[in-house]
Amino acid sequence: VEKVQSVRAKYRHAAGLICRDELGRAGDAAAHLSAALDDDPSLDRSSEALEELLEDRQEWKELARFYRKQLKRLGTESPNDADGRNGERLRVWSALGAVCLEKLGERESALAALEAALTFDRGSLERRKQLADLYVQAGPDKFDKSIVEHQLILKSEKNRILSYRALKHLYIQTGQREKSVQLSVALCFLKKGEPDDLTKANTYKHQAMAIARRGLSDEMWLRLQHPDEDRYLDALFALTAPMLAAAT
Repeated sequence: VEKVQSVRAKYRHAAGLICRDELGRAGDAAAHLSAALDDDPSLDRSSEALEELLEDRQEWKELARFYRKQLKRLGTESPNDADGRNGERLRVWSALGAVCLEKLGERESALAALEAALTFDRGSLERRKQLADLYVQAGPDKFDKSIVEHQLILKSEKNRILSYRALKHLYIQTGQREKSVQLSVALCFLKKGEPDDLTKANTYKHQAMAIARRGLSDEMWLRLQHPDEDRYLDALFALTAPMLAAAT
């Protein structure tokens, strides 16, 4: 009979706890806690209790459904975390991805959830490593995405051999054999080359170098330069090179 939703939510929360703790009626407890959240989405106590209940009962489909409803309650990303809830959004997206992947075997749903989680935590290398592996498992349609993730990983971990080897095979499978050869050369340079890498690297070394047919414009150079390159040092070397060359 209670008409005020926020008050009714507290009654439903209490009913859910009584059903769970005193009566042993887990199904009714879940229904009451879910109804409490429908009345008052900000009632974190009900959210925590319902999530814990579904986990304990290993009701994975219901848990995934709960996470999806929770994400709707939280709403879209808050710019600059104005509402202070982006951390919770990240946690729920991550948890949904884990449930879909590990408990339900729903790889596509897991990928979508983990991609969403990455938007809240772009600096997470562990999440990128997980996505890179999952893209490979998902099949050829996702190989390009795996390549992008491994490249981003190597930008931070330049000696990660697993990413060099993964990229080598991904380039082969996507018809980019010249790039695959460069990965074999890199592996040999890092003293981690396998027999096929040594063969490719030796073959590559004995190929004739292509001679440039024209000078590089500023626009062309921007496409070639390394992301870590310092243009001020470039200018300094350009000034000093003629004198150094003359001396030698």
